[in-house]
Amino acid sequence: MVGRCLALGVTAITCGCIPGPAWHLGETAAVHPRGEVSVTAAGGVGPYGATDLTENNLNGGASVAAGGSVRVRVGVGHRQEVGVEASAAYPGAYSALVRWKIAPRDWLALVADVGGTIRPGPAIGTDVALVFSSTGPRVRVYGGPRVGISELLSAYNFSETLTLAIGAWYQALPRVALFVEMGPVVGFSHTSSHDYAAYGGYIAVGVSGLVRQVAR
Repeated sequence: MVGRCLALGVTAITCGCIPGPAWHLGETAAVHPRGEVSVTAAGGVGPYGATDLTENNLNGGASVAAGGSVRVRVGVGHRQEVGVEASAAYPGAYSALVRWKIAPRDWLALVADVGGTIRPGPAIGTDVALVFSSTGPRVRVYGGPRVGISELLSAYNFSETLTLAIGAWYQALPRVALFVEMGPVVGFSHTSSHDYAAYGGYIAVGVSGLVRQVAR
């Protein structure tokens, strides 16, 4: 079971069967001005595997997972955004989160999320990401680390996950952007009797569109 519990698409499910918020970045460091709203849809696929550290053996071998997410971002002024995101991943996880983003510089942003899941078990999680990006008008390269923790509510099962993402953002139209992103993901999970390590990577593609634009 644990060997199948790190799903790496655009959504990661940490090893030990604890799903967390989405682990991809899916955006540059730029923030929307106050009142501006965007919707971003993404999908991805990636390999994953897990190891039982307590018994020192491979648990479940390598496999492939896929997922998708929809994210809404709203500018609230003072170089900040709030938003929500819903994700689904195979093999079997559904999660949602609320998010906050602040960009102290044009090339740097901090993103913090709090979310939960209803399947494969009720769980809560939080993560923090740093997003670095170039500032070109049409093409931007972005990336950064994303660190998360999750806790299964029905039993003792605690997990940590780290993603190192890199991507390219292309402003195809004034209100539509495309992006591609990839990176490795590693996770650790702890139960009352075992410790596990999970590992893998992902590649994701997405589109982001402004549904409400304001003058800049």
